[in-house]
Amino acid sequence: MNLFTDDEISHHPCELERARRQHWNLKVNQINKSEQRMKYNNTELLGIIDTDWTLKKAELLQSRTVELQFMQERLENIYHGQHPPPPPKTISDNREAVSKLLFCIKKGDTQLASITSKQLRDQTEKRLHDYLCDLKRTSDALFKAQNSREASLRKFRGKISEEWHDDTNTNILSNDEKNELASSVFFESQ
Repeated sequence: MNLFTDDEISHHPCELERARRQHWNLKVNQINKSEQRMKYNNTELLGIIDTDWTLKKAELLQSRTVELQFMQERLENIYHGQHPPPPPKTISDNREAVSKLLFCIKKGDTQLASITSKQLRDQTEKRLHDYLCDLKRTSDALFKAQNSREASLRKFRGKISEEWHDDTNTNILSNDEKNELASSVFFESQ
């Protein structure tokens, strides 16, 4: 299995794809050093890496949701009274679905280790496979919603920055507001 070069990783425009390539290299190196290399064929090893990436990607997307929420709150604090549009419900719905699916997968994986019955093991493996498929689909939907949200926040920030830095509107406070603020500071210090 081939590794990605540093250039192939660092020059890709998508942050998530760069993370996937780094993760790929890490996993390939781990597998090549382990006994798993001899137990499985290349197709099975690719499945192991893909499954591991699916779980890692879901965790990264959950972190990104928190970052976008922080960006939203920061913009609201900086530009008082002019709020960016609220985040679409799809982000919170998909994040919640991703969290539930990750929980179900981890729980099912733990249960799988203790199952001895072939029939029950097959059922659990199928259920885990279905959860993984749902996780991939939901993670992709979350990623698309996050990209859309990030673009709208950047657009809002750009629009607001232009308004605040417009030559005709260089003063953030009017003269009356400045005088009122100066008076209140003066009287509070007395």
